[in-house]
Amino acid sequence: YYYYGKFGSGMPEINYLSESTRKLVINMARYWLSFGLDGFRLDAVKHIFMRDECYQDGDVIIQDVGSKRTFDDEKGDYFTKAFDYSSNITKNVMWWKEFAHGVKDAYPDCFLVGENFEGWGLKNAPYYQALDSQFSFSHYYHIPAYLWQEGGTPRNFYDLQAGETYDAYASSSGSIPLADTGMSVEGGRRPDFIDGPFTSNHDVMRAINQANAKGNKDGTTPKDKITGTTDEINKAKIHAAITMLSQGLSWIYYGDELGMSSNTEQHIDMYGSENSIDVWYRQPYLWSDTTKRPHYKAGQLCFGDVHGEKSQYATKDPYGYDSYNLTVANYESQKTDPNSIYSWYKELAAIKNEYPVGHHIEYHEFTSSNVLAIKVTGIGKTVCVFIHTGNNTSNYLINPGELLGGEYENIGTLGGAPTTGGENMGDKPYSVTAFRLK
Repeated sequence: YYYYGKFGSGMPEINYLSESTRKLVINMARYWLSFGLDGFRLDAVKHIFMRDECYQDGDVIIQDVGSKRTFDDEKGDYFTKAFDYSSNITKNVMWWKEFAHGVKDAYPDCFLVGENFEGWGLKNAPYYQALDSQFSFSHYYHIPAYLWQEGGTPRNFYDLQAGETYDAYASSSGSIPLADTGMSVEGGRRPDFIDGPFTSNHDVMRAINQANAKGNKDGTTPKDKITGTTDEINKAKIHAAITMLSQGLSWIYYGDELGMSSNTEQHIDMYGSENSIDVWYRQPYLWSDTTKRPHYKAGQLCFGDVHGEKSQYATKDPYGYDSYNLTVANYESQKTDPNSIYSWYKELAAIKNEYPVGHHIEYHEFTSSNVLAIKVTGIGKTVCVFIHTGNNTSNYLINPGELLGGEYENIGTLGGAPTTGGENMGDKPYSVTAFRLK
């Protein structure tokens, strides 16, 4: 029922062309659901059927080709390797529809969230024909691009984010054109999808690196050397605020709530490639007891603790790694510090918990470009949030009543923001305040 893939990973490639295989996978999922699981995180949903697997005329192929310089451990030398991860979106969506029907027929409340490594929301949209939720790489990449690289106005974020994600996911139109590719894909055809904004994950730069990225909506380059400046930390806080307080179910990658970084500059300089670069995204969590921090090996790298307190690791030719990574306080220290990044995340989570069931978000911008306002509506409750992006300190008098349409009460304030209407938020950069309709 499987063969070994051609991508050099050594992992078996399951033969989904076989009906018996598909039934076994569905039965396996139903078996685990019988123990009371709520659902599944489905890895690499676009890599079930690749370009060269079961292609038929009319199938839509999403191109993903290129090359990269990599290191061969056995030969001890570098070489350039071509890759082709182009996926058959038509066949993939057919399979996930079959899978979703198979598990939900027995467990209708099963929650399916897909990991679809794609920064363009339109290319993710068709998978909502089968999945309840997907991790929003669009959010991850677009937040810094829209807030800080395109004219410094939040309008870019909420206008373009809606066009590339929410509208496409809910679309009932027959097809959506993929810009200048000459291809079209089907919309999600369901307005009840649950978006999945996330701070970062094991395959991408950590939140604080991405929050300080350069670029524009067509691509961002994370900052690969974070030193812990006030500006870097403040941008990470705003990245967290928009991630946590946007529509849907928000996800936190372990360590982002501490401000852990994934600096890679020295690594790339030494090896001349991005070999095993993701080890920097997966470093051990910062417990105060260093004996609880695992040491691990990935490729030619052997890791210890590289966050400053015990900053040594070794390769085949051991060398010191002297506090190159951002030195951040450990979990136990941050949880009792009201001004820590960890406490900031906790307060954001408390505000998100006030969001109503089945909520929908509208992004607003009034006369100022320094504040992003969010109106949240749902079953039995309306909430509004003001996020000062730090772009400038122009006067901005918050007016919760205008968004909420009635009397209101404050439900959370971070960074010294006002707690009542009519007050100036413009002089409180990198702050958040939230209100609920009484």
